[in-house]
Amino acid sequence: MPIHTTVIRRTMLVLPLLCFHLALAATSTSNKVGARSMGAKRYIPKLSDFRLEGDQIIPEIDSSNNLVFSGSISAIPGGLGVDRFTAPPLTVVMQQKIGVIDEKTGAAIVDGEPSNGFRKTAKERSVWEPGSWTTYTQGWPFSLRTKITALSRYQGYIVSVAVINHSKRTGHFGIGSIQQPSIASPREWNWNAAFQRNIDTPVTTRDGDIVVHQNSGGAVAIALRDASIRTFSSLAAAKAAFTPSGAGNQEKPDASSIASLVSTRLTAGPGAEAIASIVVSTASDGAKALQEANELVANPAAKISQTHNDAQISLERWFQRLPAVASSSPQLLKFYRHAAAQLLFDRWRVGKAFHLDPWYPTSGLDSGAMNTYAWDIQYSALAFSLLDPPSLRRLLIALPAAPLTEHFSIEPIMGKGIGTYYAYNSYAYINSVDQYLSITGDRTLLQEQVQGKTVLEWMIALAEWGEKEKDPDGNNLLDYGEDKNLLELKKTKGGPGYSNEVPSPNGERVYTYQTVADLMEQVDSERYSNKISHFRAMAKKVTEAINNILWLEKEGWYGTRQRDGSVVPVYSIQIFDLLRIPGLVPADRAKRLIAHLKDDEFVAPWGIRSMSVKDRLFDYNDHDWAGAMSYAGDGPQLSADLFTSGFLSEGWLALEKIFWWPDHMAVYPQGIANDSYTSRFPAAAPFGGRITAGRANIVAGAAGVETVLRGLFGLELGRDGSIGFSNNRPPALKNLELSFPYSERVWTVRPASDGLHVSSSDGFESAFLRDGGSMLIKLQGASIDVWLRSRSDGSGHLTLNLHGIEQLLHVHESAQLVFRRNGILLQPELSRKEVTLDTRTSPNEEEHLEIRAIRATN
Repeated sequence: MPIHTTVIRRTMLVLPLLCFHLALAATSTSNKVGARSMGAKRYIPKLSDFRLEGDQIIPEIDSSNNLVFSGSISAIPGGLGVDRFTAPPLTVVMQQKIGVIDEKTGAAIVDGEPSNGFRKTAKERSVWEPGSWTTYTQGWPFSLRTKITALSRYQGYIVSVAVINHSKRTGHFGIGSIQQPSIASPREWNWNAAFQRNIDTPVTTRDGDIVVHQNSGGAVAIALRDASIRTFSSLAAAKAAFTPSGAGNQEKPDASSIASLVSTRLTAGPGAEAIASIVVSTASDGAKALQEANELVANPAAKISQTHNDAQISLERWFQRLPAVASSSPQLLKFYRHAAAQLLFDRWRVGKAFHLDPWYPTSGLDSGAMNTYAWDIQYSALAFSLLDPPSLRRLLIALPAAPLTEHFSIEPIMGKGIGTYYAYNSYAYINSVDQYLSITGDRTLLQEQVQGKTVLEWMIALAEWGEKEKDPDGNNLLDYGEDKNLLELKKTKGGPGYSNEVPSPNGERVYTYQTVADLMEQVDSERYSNKISHFRAMAKKVTEAINNILWLEKEGWYGTRQRDGSVVPVYSIQIFDLLRIPGLVPADRAKRLIAHLKDDEFVAPWGIRSMSVKDRLFDYNDHDWAGAMSYAGDGPQLSADLFTSGFLSEGWLALEKIFWWPDHMAVYPQGIANDSYTSRFPAAAPFGGRITAGRANIVAGAAGVETVLRGLFGLELGRDGSIGFSNNRPPALKNLELSFPYSERVWTVRPASDGLHVSSSDGFESAFLRDGGSMLIKLQGASIDVWLRSRSDGSGHLTLNLHGIEQLLHVHESAQLVFRRNGILLQPELSRKEVTLDTRTSPNEEEHLEIRAIRATN
């Protein structure tokens, strides 16, 4: 295929997953053509694969590990109980304190604080698994284990309290749950957490072993078998009642809420263990909360087991959709799989409570950022298109209604737009749609109507956004205004900054123009002919403007053009995004950009900084765009861009730097530190000074799937049905293999030191023996087309299995095959098994091999 027609496809590099039922293995039938397959088998996950264990408070992960969630509820522990939880459409400030007291000695521990002679004998440690949070407290005269389980089929949770008696006598222990709930029903969920104190006069009622707290927002029921239930005017009073010899009531009564103490008595023999289960359920009305609490308290162990089974099944179903990868690097496999899990962990399934079900927010596990930004979704679009394409389709229909030409996100309750316009809206939405179309082949999305426009028409509007009113000097670069429309840097008010005519997202406009022009051409070339011509012309003009106006030769960097006409360098990680747009950055300038990836600029011990340390805007307090931290999606996507741009060692460096993520973060937060923050947070020293900031989880955490598939394997999907792969395997990675289904066949890809080996389950088998080689393959009817490229100029060999070709083209013998290279008829030597062709490829020239069938039998 001619070079100019592959420009857009090279920005895609995505994987279609249309036939999940096919076997995920394809083995070689010729030792010469394909080296032995490693066997990229389907991964069967277990909850324990995602377990994290450590001290109860781990500085480097902040609250991101202290979250217990199931898809319909998300709880934030506090001490040994739950501080607050989200159960859409409700939020609850719970303030739950769990206490245990030895009735004989009075030794007690409440909310993790010992009193009356209780002695901790070891540091508390906690274990996180999907859906549960367990804290182990070793002590004397007893130890305890508290496990919080977020339930899967109820909007509630269970706290199991196990007491281990260390004395030589039979012990009697009081178990208590102290809480002062306040329930709210937010009218709108935006970036801010929706927890709030409800000032309406609360009502507390008792029904057997259950106490129900209710106000105008909703209700919370707390249940415990054989419970004693008392109510108090404050938490301190309730705590003092549980441990009467304690500090006493130090709090004033709170008229806006009522505290309750729900307690029971356990008996445990010497060295034995006894367990109590505290059940919490919430609902919009007290009757439902009471009903569900009754169901839960009847057999809490069974409900916990059911929840664990549901979580296991959910993981298994999720990973059935993930392309199988084999590698000798366990860190790579873990990174890939944990990245895929981030999207699952982000999912809310709450029926009609939200505008869409399931709902994927930008963040949301801590009740904030329950709204969905197009910008953040783009980082996960490849993984999203693979793992839950129906939900992505619904979201891509809902987003334009904001509209995205005016707002940065939609909120979950009504799906209405909130916030200002973000400069990255156009690229983010168009790229997300593009990836969805490429993976699913579902072109019907383009014709879906959204507020009087089709999705394609919305893409057209976004592609040409600002073209007239935001380019006052007519130089083809949009003036995006202040940084609040861009990267929200904190220090731009003091002088020139990342504002006005910036390289990115001006550079992304090249992609949006080209992509939407291609789609218009496919849908109705005659109707859109003028737009198509205009968009293609604009892509060229923007490319020229960025390179003629914004390039700074001395600095080897693309600068930002300020209102006074000066072009100043701002060393933001965003500039590297230009590399993913083919043809935008000349090869020599790409090398100059990459030269800045060094220790005294962007490269830090734990990742790539969001801004070079030499930039005057660098800010250690900025948690994602202008300092030592970086947005969670940027590190993985930068690695993918470096691989696909031919900078393999740099791509591998960027990836290795973040291999630590799965071992230290249950969910990936918004900002992740790449430098040590020990001087600011001494408790982080054991972890190399790593900390996190911002929201507790971020949907963009799934970008690691793109790192592996688009980056390491160079996956490329053409709109003509062709499939492409590149040998992006870095020398440090000895073994690598991918197996995935596409268009009713399973492809196996193995980048190796001798070349690129590609085969399909229905007979195609090839080896492109060329350093840094890429293959693009199109199989159809009575023809096979293969396009070959390479990162450097040189010769190589392409070997094809003849039996497989005969099978694919439905011929009985090789004599019925016609070969052409770049349109010129070939007469290659054909053995009984294979054919080998000499190749000559370079970055700017590709070879096109055509294989046609004559006298086809079918």
